[in-house]
Amino acid sequence: MPVCARCQSDSIAWVEASDDPEIYSYTIIHQANHEALADVTPYNAAIVIFPATQSVRLVSNIIDCAPDDLAIGMQLSLVWEEVRPDFIVPRFRPSRDART
Repeated sequence: MPVCARCQSDSIAWVEASDDPEIYSYTIIHQANHEALADVTPYNAAIVIFPATQSVRLVSNIIDCAPDDLAIGMQLSLVWEEVRPDFIVPRFRPSRDART
C-alpha cells in the first residue's frame, strides 16, 4: 500500500496528472537482481514528477533513451506499455521538446 513519504499516512486519493512530466531523479541498474532482468540490463529506474500537480511522483522507466542521455529535469511523454495481454504499465520517453 502506498504511503506519504512525509507523514506515512495511507490516506490516498487519485488525482489527474498534468501533462508536464519530467525526471526528478534516476539511477542506472547494471546488475540484474533477477534472471528475468538479465536481458535488459543495464536499465534505469526513474522518479518522474508532474510539476503542475506539485506533489505527484511516480517510479517508472524511461524508454527509447540511452543511459548517458538521461538528465534530471528532462521533459517526458507518457507511454502505456503492454507487458503482457492483461498488464499495462506507465513508462516514459523523452518528449519531442527534449530531443531537439
